[in-house]
Amino acid sequence: SRRLIVAGESGGGNLALATAIKLKRDGDIHLLDGIFSMCPFISGKYEASEVPRDSASASSLEMYEGVVLNRHSLISFALGYGSRSLRNNPLAWPGCAKTEDLSGLPPTCIRVNEFDPLADEGLAMHRSLLQAGVAVRCNVLPGTVHGTDNFFLGMCPEISRETIAAIAAPSDVAKRTTLGRVTLVRAN
Repeated sequence: SRRLIVAGESGGGNLALATAIKLKRDGDIHLLDGIFSMCPFISGKYEASEVPRDSASASSLEMYEGVVLNRHSLISFALGYGSRSLRNNPLAWPGCAKTEDLSGLPPTCIRVNEFDPLADEGLAMHRSLLQAGVAVRCNVLPGTVHGTDNFFLGMCPEISRETIAAIAAPSDVAKRTTLGRVTLVRAN
């Protein structure tokens, strides 16, 4: 049987989630069997004035500034997604998706790196998907920085191998991963 899983890392994690939202809007979500979004770049709001001190994004942006990514690079990357007018469009920035955008999405895995300025964005998406009733799990990879799954293949081959295996089975939302990761699971 055919299985279609959309997966991506960082900006690709954004595209994986946005693709699923678009398929849902078009009535074609049945074509997708799962979503795997690694360290997703999904809020589009990185300037100090755009990130309230009590928001989900403030903590990791402040604590891990300069660990692979910094606020300036995130702002620059965000400009590549178009004008500020798109900042509230979940097809450009899935982090602003509403419950109605997310409900009915297929089983999803969100992966975040512990020392990543984007970590809280992924955790917030996990919470939003839970609230929308999506079968979702969230893996936090302790001791890792942004993009460890893909960028540091030679340095962390066990993480890369485990990531490839996990992408093959995102519908198994109760599956616990190996390597001592913190796994947040929604029990169905």
